[in-house]
Amino acid sequence: MSSRAKIEDQPMPSIRLFVSSITLLAVSTVLAAESAFRTHDEAAFTAQGNEPGWSLRMTETKIRLNLDYGARTIEARRPKAIIEDNATRYRVPDEDVRITVREQRCHDDMSGMPYPLRVEIKVEGRELRGCGGEPRALLEGSAWTLSSLKGEALPEAVSITIQFLENNRIAGNSGCNRFMGGYVLTGEGLSFSQLGGTMMACPEPQMQVEQQFLDLMAEVIGFDLSADGALLLKTAVGTQLTARR
Repeated sequence: MSSRAKIEDQPMPSIRLFVSSITLLAVSTVLAAESAFRTHDEAAFTAQGNEPGWSLRMTETKIRLNLDYGARTIEARRPKAIIEDNATRYRVPDEDVRITVREQRCHDDMSGMPYPLRVEIKVEGRELRGCGGEPRALLEGSAWTLSSLKGEALPEAVSITIQFLENNRIAGNSGCNRFMGGYVLTGEGLSFSQLGGTMMACPEPQMQVEQQFLDLMAEVIGFDLSADGALLLKTAVGTQLTARR
């Protein structure tokens, strides 16, 4: 066997990649700065406020600000973001517009709908306040585990989870069976539809708690997040389901 063949038959040495802590820190800083403007479809960042009604739409290249219920519109190129004081700021010098976005939960003062971002806009000598981002960003991600039902803790033998998925779908464990369905999120509230699941039999109290959970899910009309981050699912009589991550 030739020396060339011997070399080709030898296994390739393994290669390990090392990333310095400095590189990781730089990447995490950039991601944190950009996260304030991630929306569900990531096509544009939107914000809105009331009295007087205003709305903001920001794409990768442009901003469009509607003022006074749409009576006046300002359009400009999207300026460079400035990250300072735990906020992302934009300034449009030609129009004297200043936009500040903070990663703080915000509630629409008309509908009560929670949003992931707090937005302040200074324009034409006025200061406008409102909310931005997508409410669904508060719901999606890792699964929620139900901690109470009608204000009472779940029995230790019962585990109920809810996960909000893409394309307005939900799935989870209803206490005994797996369930799935759809959800509708509007500017006014949250509701669930077409809930279905497996049909395995389980001992009490799992079956009883499961039925209560599914009945309440069908009555949900809205949601909120508590100060400590718990998900509050509300029916017409108030918070009925509380879940945590």
